[in-house]
Amino acid sequence: MQYKQTLPKGGNFRQFTRDQSGAVSVATLFLLVLALLMAGVAVDSANAWRMQNRLQIAADAAALGAAAQLPDREKATEIAQELMRRNLDAGTHTFGPSDLRFGSIDETGAFFEHDDDAEAVRVDTGMTEKRGNPLGTMFLRLVGVPTLSPSGGSIAVSSGGDGTNASPGCEDAMILTDNSMDIGGGNTLDGKICLHGRNGLHTGGNDWYSPEVRLSAQSAQDVTVNHVRQGSATAEQVRTGSDLRPVVLPKLQSMFDELWAALEVPDANGRDLQVDGYYTGDLLPDFLKDAQGRIAIVYIDNGWWTAQPGDLKPNTVYVVNHGMQIAGNVQAQKVGIIAKGQIGIGGGPNLHYTDNFFFATGMINSGGDIQWGDAGKYCENGRYSVYTFSVNSTVSLGGWGGGAGAHGLFGAAPGFNPGGAMRNSGGLYFEARNFVPLGGNLKFNGCGKRLNAEYDQALPEAKPAKAAGSRIVW
Repeated sequence: MQYKQTLPKGGNFRQFTRDQSGAVSVATLFLLVLALLMAGVAVDSANAWRMQNRLQIAADAAALGAAAQLPDREKATEIAQELMRRNLDAGTHTFGPSDLRFGSIDETGAFFEHDDDAEAVRVDTGMTEKRGNPLGTMFLRLVGVPTLSPSGGSIAVSSGGDGTNASPGCEDAMILTDNSMDIGGGNTLDGKICLHGRNGLHTGGNDWYSPEVRLSAQSAQDVTVNHVRQGSATAEQVRTGSDLRPVVLPKLQSMFDELWAALEVPDANGRDLQVDGYYTGDLLPDFLKDAQGRIAIVYIDNGWWTAQPGDLKPNTVYVVNHGMQIAGNVQAQKVGIIAKGQIGIGGGPNLHYTDNFFFATGMINSGGDIQWGDAGKYCENGRYSVYTFSVNSTVSLGGWGGGAGAHGLFGAAPGFNPGGAMRNSGGLYFEARNFVPLGGNLKFNGCGKRLNAEYDQALPEAKPAKAAGSRIVW
């Protein structure tokens, strides 16, 4: 059917074009519907926020009540259930085994669940589709949103402690860089181990982690944890944000200068391997000292020096005014080397380097199959037995053979390349500034305690426990 407009009788064209009364009615109706819809959204949102507050209050009360009963998990569960019942109407919350978890707060402020004596509890609550009790809407259902899912959660610690778990604090290993860190696949990290790439950390996958492991960056969003093996802690358990920064690395130049000045011997020959003097101060580790508390000083100023078998004597520090290298198949124990240049290590099969102190302005570059530290005694001794520092370059541990490993090793350098030494390691501490490739097939373990060091160590900042945030889930 065809319609056409005609001018009203007695009117004219100008009057006809000004007549918009029908259009005004349609616009008014549209605005009215929009206003009602916005009012409906406000009503549903306010209802959801009101319910979220109730859920959060209930979660806080249940968490605090349960934490006060620790370490009695049965009593804690009973109290949490009772407080939930008192604060929420029947049907508002369904309390299940997964809603109350027992564990601890680590030094980064993260909650992790475990089966040992608990120091903290986590309570989760909500009205969700998964729980079968979503919050229905009145007006939003008109635009396809029939339910909302407000939720709450709270973490509380027992008043018997200080709010943190003294156990998981990176005691078994800490490797951090002010840049990014890339970890290959197939790794096994068992213990209180922290790997930190300030700008980001990426794993290759097929890994296994114990619950105490922490993989961190300045923002947890920059930590990518790929596939983990069966029985491993989950990605969410080990991934965290942290503001760890190197504490030794910024002081390396001043440390080197102070040590070099302390070891200067007037009128030293510099062209033989004779003892030029003795050092008894505290700038070098005690493990280098002999029974009389002395470290022999050998000053070398004869161009590039290659240490041959028999050259490196125990309880001796070699002060090298140029670069140097240790020839292949040369063992080094209770030896210190301070070099204005590079320190190269030729390596060889079945080498054991322990109670050593290497400090260079250039690269420390190792090859061969070297076992750094003492895998069998570092826990018993309770201290680091190898120190490796480079002021301006990289520390490379080599270790591509089957006997390579690193236990009780402390170091700092702009760059760090552990090579195959990380395939059997524990009791590690290293600071870097550049991108760190840790490789794959790492195997870290430890003895569960922090080793005594000659220098400060970066530690995760302890954070007080507080209630977890809650939100409306749309």
